[in-house]
Amino acid sequence: MKNEKVKKIGIAALMLVVVEAALFSQITVDDVLDTYKKWGLYTGEDVPTEKIPNFDDIEFNKQIFDIERPKPPIMVSAMQNDEPIAFYSVILYSEEKGYYKMYDMDGDEIFDYQTTEDMNYSPNWVLFKADMKRSKDMKEFLGVCSELYAGFNNIKGPDKKKYAELIKKITNKVKDKKAEDRDLYYSLLTYLLSNNNYRLGIIGSTYTNTKERNNNKPVELCLLYLGEAYISQGLYKFALNNFKDLKTIDNDSIIADFYIAEMEDVINKTNKNRQAFKSKNPDFWALKK
Repeated sequence: MKNEKVKKIGIAALMLVVVEAALFSQITVDDVLDTYKKWGLYTGEDVPTEKIPNFDDIEFNKQIFDIERPKPPIMVSAMQNDEPIAFYSVILYSEEKGYYKMYDMDGDEIFDYQTTEDMNYSPNWVLFKADMKRSKDMKEFLGVCSELYAGFNNIKGPDKKKYAELIKKITNKVKDKKAEDRDLYYSLLTYLLSNNNYRLGIIGSTYTNTKERNNNKPVELCLLYLGEAYISQGLYKFALNNFKDLKTIDNDSIIADFYIAEMEDVINKTNKNRQAFKSKNPDFWALKK
């Protein structure tokens, strides 16, 4: 399994592909949970292990490989009220690979993640396109983000009890069919549960969506997570610029200072910036990780 950019495939061309009606069936809670277990996705001791629920009337293709399936490309779609919300994956075949899937991880119409494994993954950006209850100002969601972000800026680091309470609140919001902004809470939760291969696509689309819904103002927590996702992919210059942006909107951000020092040292192959940060903030929690 590897992450790679591929040639952009036009949506208009893909829509010409015949989609077998039998492919569309509801993904259950257990389907999603079994996928997480299969891939060994992060479920740390501070993250509640409640099952991630379905999103009511949104149907996702189950995407199970079948050797009897015809070899032409097969589109994978999410449906709501019998109408397609978005095409987010395509199943292809080659003599070398056999059947394999390609995913659009961030909603940019580029199928940029490839796998030959069976995987019931539904990108969070699809939910951003769905019809669901949303608040006008994201006030409660932004409050949760602010509390999480404050923990990372604390000299001692996130308080385990407080962190667990916030994750449980996020989980409960996802499970509550009447809750506003469930798509955003779902995005945070899937980011925290995902492995490095998924994280950049998840948080990239979340960052863009929250910024648009927040009067074009970036959400500090999303900027922090986006920078960490860049690091996980070895994109250190992107990460550095991202943390500089975080510092611009939050001049008192210690976690931004930490990562800026780390990235400058990685890029320039030195250790002086980390040492300078350490001399100024000797007890900062991230230095001990």
